[in-house]
Amino acid sequence: MGENILVIEREPVVRSTVVRLLAREGFAVHAAADAAEALLVCRGVRDLAVVIGDAQMTAPTYHQLKTAYPHVRTVAILPEGEADQTVGEARRMGLDDCLVRPFDMDELVATIGRLLLTLKAERERGVLLERLRKNVVKMVDSLAQALEARDPYTHGHSLRVAELSLMIASELGLTDFQLAVLEHGAALHDIGKIAVRQEVLHKPSHLTEEEFEHIKIHPVVGREILEPIEDFRDMLDLVYYHHERIDGKGYPEGLKGEQIPVMAQIVAVADTYDAMTSDRPYRRGMPSERALLIMKEVAGTQLNAAFVDILARKVRAQEAAQTAG
Repeated sequence: MGENILVIEREPVVRSTVVRLLAREGFAVHAAADAAEALLVCRGVRDLAVVIGDAQMTAPTYHQLKTAYPHVRTVAILPEGEADQTVGEARRMGLDDCLVRPFDMDELVATIGRLLLTLKAERERGVLLERLRKNVVKMVDSLAQALEARDPYTHGHSLRVAELSLMIASELGLTDFQLAVLEHGAALHDIGKIAVRQEVLHKPSHLTEEEFEHIKIHPVVGREILEPIEDFRDMLDLVYYHHERIDGKGYPEGLKGEQIPVMAQIVAVADTYDAMTSDRPYRRGMPSERALLIMKEVAGTQLNAAFVDILARKVRAQEAAQTAG
């Protein structure tokens, strides 16, 4: 069976004729007399490709169809002698093409064919993009695992920072795309540490000034690693700026306050909490409540105060739920 076509036509004879002729062309044709019936008919159609209807149908009806079938193509049938007046209106309603009564069936079939070609190309592009997104996710996981394999003390750190970042972001009204950037960027925030000397990463005591200067290269290296990959470019600021401080005493650029990208500020809070509560070669991880109290003391100078408050509420609520369970 061919693509699903919906014909909306008030005149029964015209409607049945159009349906019959399109069915002969191999389409799966559905019919409705008006907008209300069209919406009911659509409920039983799994994948609607083209809607052919009166240009006088209300914009809300077309909006409902587009909402249910985002990729549907629409053809307006314009009344004879009024084409000049209604073409512009049809375009403003978001319709894809127009025909004028009385129209030729060959013309209608050709119009549907053109629209189906654009729909096919869009579907193929969507499949390709989804495949690319999956490959990017796999690459993110591989890079994060490669980093953590170098240092057993930070095993799981990047993924925990990603989870904590999403906890904070859950109250910020970010879009799905922004959340995906945040999650993947947080998982890669320390990828530049691949260039840090192993003895510095594993040192069982506090770093010297020279060693600290050496480890400060990792945001720069991280950006250099990810910058050539187009799918990672939205994450670059997060990776590069996650060690900046609100008071301007961070690195690598010494940005202050709102100069620091929001996602980098989110990751800075998540990164700080996980670093304090995780074991390191030179110390044991501290209890969550102590870490949150210390973070509260530096909120507004080192860390974004609002994000520290959100994380504290989330962590305490999570621990309370676990205790109650």
